[in-house]
Amino acid sequence: MNFATPMNSDKLRYKIKVSGLPRFYSLLDPLLQEFLKMINEELRLNCIHARYSKKGNAWLYLTFPTESEQAVALKLLKKYNWKGRSLISTLVTADTPKTNMNLTYAEGNHVAKRPRLDIPLSEQVLMSTIPYHSIDYEEQLRKKSEEARILFQRFGAIIQRKQPPLAEWCAKRKRQLNSDLAFELSPIIPSQKVDRYRNKCEWSVGINPDSDSVAVGLRVKDSMDGIHYVGPPDCLRNLPMPMITLAKKFEDFVKNHSQDWRIWRNMIIRMNEDGEVMVSIVINQHLLDTEQLSDIKSSISEWSKKNVTENVVSLYFQVHGEKTLADCIGTTIEAELLWGQKYIVEKLLNLSLEISPATYFRLNSLGAEELCKVVADLADVNENTTVLDLFCGSGCLALTLAKKCKQVVGIELIKANIMDAKRNAEINGIVNCEFIAGRTEDILDSVLNKLKGCNVTVIMDPPLTGVSK
Repeated sequence: MNFATPMNSDKLRYKIKVSGLPRFYSLLDPLLQEFLKMINEELRLNCIHARYSKKGNAWLYLTFPTESEQAVALKLLKKYNWKGRSLISTLVTADTPKTNMNLTYAEGNHVAKRPRLDIPLSEQVLMSTIPYHSIDYEEQLRKKSEEARILFQRFGAIIQRKQPPLAEWCAKRKRQLNSDLAFELSPIIPSQKVDRYRNKCEWSVGINPDSDSVAVGLRVKDSMDGIHYVGPPDCLRNLPMPMITLAKKFEDFVKNHSQDWRIWRNMIIRMNEDGEVMVSIVINQHLLDTEQLSDIKSSISEWSKKNVTENVVSLYFQVHGEKTLADCIGTTIEAELLWGQKYIVEKLLNLSLEISPATYFRLNSLGAEELCKVVADLADVNENTTVLDLFCGSGCLALTLAKKCKQVVGIELIKANIMDAKRNAEINGIVNCEFIAGRTEDILDSVLNKLKGCNVTVIMDPPLTGVSK
């Protein structure tokens, strides 16, 4: 069998994608070799080529010489159990140009070719959002634990290779922990809510490739001429039901609106644990005059008041535009409130946080609380500690630590997040916080100079591009 290193594409046609494997970082990985031997020798599948797109991915692309052999492999490996793992296999259509050029759709003045999709649309939606949807939650946690272990093994190897002075420390830690890791890997904390947990979703307006009609749903594919293909939301068990029903209602609105459907871009929904819903309608940039924009806003408001029975407390409107870096650290591009509350409130431990359309907040509210508890335990701050939160977003982690430490300094690129952090600090009576807008790599040195002599604890979640500069 030919095994290829990571690459962008190849010309072999009959492929399947097998997901749910351990993450592979080397062509010589014993598990990888064992898996490939198993599919050819035990399952007697005629796999002639295998590759992965990037080191660390948990999937492989397998190629077969004929379409019939591809079909046999897809059937055998679909939900196949290997070493306690439930594998998932799907057809790869990107390299199989099966386009029926006679199929078209016409919407308004637009006519475009529609490719035939071999994977059921509902499966595309599931695989792009919750790829472990068919696996028990306990198995999902086991998978993620194993992936975390592999990542830390790789991290330890990198430290020993690039920082020789730390090699002895790594060896000593492994002996202390009686482990192959130099780091203590704690068990994953299960989510309190497994289904219907997301507090934010973004629906796209596009074309449903099954019905050739305008639809509002999850974006699954783009056509060559820029039209979005979207799939229906019904199968997404990670979303609260009001988010799904609002997508369907907005789809009806778009279909029946007098304007060209292509002006509509997104419907963004936020929902707090009390069930309050914030809706933002985003349109594409078009040459619309003031009167046309006013008519569109009026129609959105009228539709929402007549047809929306979900607990919507805020309705926003925004024209999508290209954001430059100056927009990030300069004047923010704000959505326009059509009616209702300016914010919805999220509870985070002992804090009340005002959430706007642009606020950075974790997608699982209960999961965010667990994360903050773990960070507080690890940081172990006291009244003499200065917390330096790099890439702080809207300051949620920093604010949960503020009352336990001397002071908090947060650095964040996007000005809207800094404004949210400052506002929520004031709301919660927190006065020992300073939030600075800018690139971390540009201003970190000056901030550290100001903190000389302080007992500094640094938080990075997640560590982003720029931290190494």
